[in-house]
Amino acid sequence: MGLASVEGVLNAFPWWAWIAIVAVVGETVRQVVKMNHKHRERIEMIRQGMDPRDHDRG
Repeated sequence: MGLASVEGVLNAFPWWAWIAIVAVVGETVRQVVKMNHKHRERIEMIRQGMDPRDHDRG
């Protein structure tokens, strides 16, 4: 994939479409980070002998 083809892909979208693309990618990254944080928090609670289900209730 050469520089010309990358430039062609970048120029294929109008400027306003990039706003939506960046918003979707940003939200996806945010959700992945949030899920990863929640998973690590759950694993740490299990390591400390806590029941994560009790923590989620309230």
